[in-house]
Amino acid sequence: MIPVTQTLFGGPDDPPAARGNCMAAAVASVLELSLSEVPHFVAHDGDDWWDRLQMWLRPRGLCLLQFDVSEAWPDMASLGDDIPCLVGGISPRGLSHCVVGRWRQSAEKAWVEYWHDPHPSGAFLTSVQDVSFFVGVTLASKDGGRYDEATEARRLVGESQDP
Repeated sequence: MIPVTQTLFGGPDDPPAARGNCMAAAVASVLELSLSEVPHFVAHDGDDWWDRLQMWLRPRGLCLLQFDVSEAWPDMASLGDDIPCLVGGISPRGLSHCVVGRWRQSAEKAWVEYWHDPHPSGAFLTSVQDVSFFVGVTLASKDGGRYDEATEARRLVGESQDP
């Protein structure tokens, strides 16, 4: 993990391009990329930022598996200890926010330890709503052949695969 700081701080009522980029900074941190290498997923009208994030991760052999922990923590004893994750919740500023955490567990319990807050305040969250884990995925075409990023990208946007 290489800490990356967010550069935009707007809330949901701001124009899309001005909304906070904490998610992009958290993803960049875990994947050890620069902020410029990760799209600003919420810089669009609508609520499709999660789909945009998943589609960006897919050609990289990854997806995010999210668990709602606002009521109870999932029983994931087999997950292991010290696993990087994204932690979503409410910031001390009253806005939805994403930080980097580490899934920790012992024989008695499991918990998330805060690791990096992309916001310059470093204040993390006042409440946790969800935890997301990066999961490796095997990418293969429908015919069982090798995954081709360009072909898959055309399929996702509805273009014909024939030249």
